[in-house]
Amino acid sequence: MSVLTPERSLPAMLGAAVFSAGLLASLFGAPHHAHAAIGCRTDPIVTLSNGLVVQLSATVYDNPSDINAVTYTLHAPAGTSVVNVVYPVDPNNIPQTFNFYADNPAGTWDSYTYVDTKTTGVSVTATAEVNNLAVFSANGTDHQNVQIHVQQDGQGGPGGPGSGDDNGGNKRHGK
Repeated sequence: MSVLTPERSLPAMLGAAVFSAGLLASLFGAPHHAHAAIGCRTDPIVTLSNGLVVQLSATVYDNPSDINAVTYTLHAPAGTSVVNVVYPVDPNNIPQTFNFYADNPAGTWDSYTYVDTKTTGVSVTATAEVNNLAVFSANGTDHQNVQIHVQQDGQGGPGGPGSGDDNGGNKRHGK
């Protein structure tokens, strides 16, 4: 006959609890989570008439099968237009839409990223990369417009020289 002393009973009870939890998990399976920590990325590349190249992207922390669509909207300075839009190959075949409006004041750009998912509460990071130099981002969730606002302060373009601040003459505001 074995007698458990108080010093040995705590480790014995913890061992039994871990064994029991493992046994139950193997019998019933591990719980299924609807939101896997998978970064799905979509990213149209937009060339504007003023020479800027803007790559918009959304990193969606969800299972690709849960994503219905991603909508990108870019508001650029009045007088600009879209020359070209390229959608890199998306292995997940997530539908994407791009909208453009030339309705901002000179030197300002706004992008809005809207992710439609089957469930709610999914984290989204919207990113706008300008001329492969300056990267701006904002965090939000699905079913909302995640906004990035870029304002040029100096003579340099987005990410360019000439302003003397740490962000290439630009201010970024993300919502």
